[in-house]
Amino acid sequence: SNLTFTTYSWGQDGDLPVPTDRDNDGRADLVLFRPSTSTWYPRSTATGPLTPTQFGAAGDKPMVGDFDADGIGDTAVYRPSDHNWYILKSGGGFFVQTWGEGDDIPTTGDFDGDGATDLAVFRLSTGQWFLSRTTAGFDSQSWGQAGDVPVAADYDGDGKTDIAVFRPATATWYIINSTTGLQATQFGQTGDVPTQSSYLY
Repeated sequence: SNLTFTTYSWGQDGDLPVPTDRDNDGRADLVLFRPSTSTWYPRSTATGPLTPTQFGAAGDKPMVGDFDADGIGDTAVYRPSDHNWYILKSGGGFFVQTWGEGDDIPTTGDFDGDGATDLAVFRLSTGQWFLSRTTAGFDSQSWGQAGDVPVAADYDGDGKTDIAVFRPATATWYIINSTTGLQATQFGQTGDVPTQSSYLY
């Protein structure tokens, strides 16, 4: 990042930000999901507005990821009512996978470092993570407790997403680095909303 400051008028009240690289230039673009119409509005930081896409249904949660590893962000939603992931790949094709149950919180990341986004859920009731990895297969791990917020990201820079939670009660980040091991960092204060990704615009 060159640390310049840029403002864009994009979206309306109620839209959800889903930043992802839609034009394969290595930079996150401004993508919004409008729950009222299940419409995605992407805006390239290089070329401007891209074609909107209607994808999803009422109650769906928009998800970030490049599930086919082509360098372009895909359009995807998690549907809490049936625990299905619905993914429209940028390279063509559509697939559905059931992954999750009950009050699971969906999240994504490249947990096996193969370049493709994996499906993951954090189970609030047990503090467990359940991963569906494209190359390494299924995995589960206990990390966190009730009230924690999942904040998986690549914290040690090895190309693999690390399992992590943010504990609002103490503003502490608890991370399992895939190369350097366990880490606990106090950063923030009560009421803060964590954001775990490094976005290059």
